Amino acid sequence: LDGCVECRVERSTIRNTGLEGVVLSGGLNNRIAGCDVHHTGATGIVVGGGERHTYRAMYTPCANRVTNCYVHHVGLIRKSVPGILIGGEGVNPAVGVTVDHNLIHDGPRWGIFSRGNDNVIEYNHIRHVNIETSDTSAIDMCDRDWTMRGTKILYNHVHDILGYHREGDRWVTPAYAFGIYLDDWTSGVEVVGNLIYRVPRGGVYLNSGQDNLIENNVVVDCTRELLYFHRWTRDEQEVSHVGTHGLGLRRNTARRNVLVAGPAASPALYAFGSCVDSEGAFDVDSNTWDENLVWFSTVEPTVKTGYGEERLSWEEWRTKGYDRSTRVADPIFRDAANDDYRFAEGSPAREMGIADLPVEQMGPFESPERASWPIVEAAGIRELRRKADA
Repeated sequence: LDGCVECRVERSTIRNTGLEGVVLSGGLNNRIAGCDVHHTGATGIVVGGGERHTYRAMYTPCANRVTNCYVHHVGLIRKSVPGILIGGEGVNPAVGVTVDHNLIHDGPRWGIFSRGNDNVIEYNHIRHVNIETSDTSAIDMCDRDWTMRGTKILYNHVHDILGYHREGDRWVTPAYAFGIYLDDWTSGVEVVGNLIYRVPRGGVYLNSGQDNLIENNVVVDCTRELLYFHRWTRDEQEVSHVGTHGLGLRRNTARRNVLVAGPAASPALYAFGSCVDSEGAFDVDSNTWDENLVWFSTVEPTVKTGYGEERLSWEEWRTKGYDRSTRVADPIFRDAANDDYRFAEGSPAREMGIADLPVEQMGPFESPERASWPIVEAAGIRELRRKADA
């Protein structure tokens, strides 16, 4: 669909394509709803549109939407592709796209990738992606432009994000993959109310951006760190990509999140990369971490301050003025053993005003638009591994 207005693709099964399953380029008020898209050579669904006029600070939304779809086993030929791409060919930025209530699994790289302004990514269920690549995530943005702002990543269910990475002389998995990745100066994004668990690196990775909000997320069982923050090592990287000097990692806020280490791991609560000033001193003072609920069942939380193993103890971190109102306490989930991370009665999260997540609303739902219901999930890496273990 190229430049269409108020067109729909509904109740369709689209499979075995050489490249993309559906491409919606430009136009206004178009809708891809209730489709089953699988075994595609490249991306499952591409959706773009909207206009950016940065010199006038005017951003015209397209109101295109991908909703209630089941996307799986994508990228059979091209590997650096997502299940759903928000943008156009070459990942041109989009404005005002909504991607919601989709189920995505079994792809070589991202679940959803987005560039642009004022896009909404909400109520999606993403699992078992990043099977063939690394330095990747379930939901990824890589804007490289200070003016691309306003996107919202809300109430998504993200888990078992894998990653396939070269370490020394061998390939390993799970490795070097994140839950939500705001890469390369991505700014002005709200990451709110997401459930993220079993991720080999950080639940949320924020790389050099400004004015991002990480709030009311539940992050559980990430192997290396729970939240990761990075600033480019060399100023020339910032100059060449966005034309500025020393403005990375500024005015970001992480508050009212529940951050829980897994039972067998001792990750850093936060980890930082290249966050030093010109004199080599740790430099994150314009950012805010506070009012979080933190729980490490066997050890005290620590904060990793560099690429090596340099760490601050919890008290050293708080002495610097961060997380003064954060609590270290068991959040008391209803049934963590069975991945029910809603708060039980008596949870300190409730006392702190941290909202329970609407997990039952995350993912597809019954609708006359659906191609199939109930959805019978196709066998993927999870089922193959279970058979191998048996």
